[in-house]
Amino acid sequence: NFPPELAVVEAPSTNG
Repeated sequence: NFPPELAVVEAPSTNG
C-alpha cells in the first residue's frame, strides 16, 4: 500500500 503518506493509517510516516 503505497505511498505510506496516503496510507498513514496502515503505515504511519514521519514527514513532519
